[in-house]
Amino acid sequence: MEEERGVDVGRLGKLEDWKVGKARFWERIEDWKNLSDVAD
Repeated sequence: MEEERGVDVGRLGKLEDWKVGKARFWERIEDWKNLSDVAD
């Protein structure tokens, strides 16, 4: 059981990393959109 619990924790950690990465990705897109608007 302990091993399975460790795997679950690992999955949660990866999910959190994915959420953070996705948030940063969208922030970059918003910044890029803002720069594009300024360029126009």
